[in-house]
Amino acid sequence: MKRVLRTRLNMYVEVDYARRLEQLASTRRVSKSSIVSAALASFLLPEGEDRREVAIAKRLDRLTQQFERLERDQNILVETLALFIR
Repeated sequence: MKRVLRTRLNMYVEVDYARRLEQLASTRRVSKSSIVSAALASFLLPEGEDRREVAIAKRLDRLTQQFERLERDQNILVETLALFIR
């Protein structure tokens, strides 16, 4: 069996995160340390960074589409108002 060296860390998290971590740990029947360790490993992996960038790009694309729709709707509204005034 391979021995894994670990270091103890003391950290502070928001109360809401602590509650959610406690619930997740009890639901999955794993330690809070293992959940935090897995999350940290996922965050620090290069592939994790790529996934985050892809997710951010998707969100930005969605926001761009929504903005374009709003701009189009606003142009239609302005044209309609201009026709009504004439």
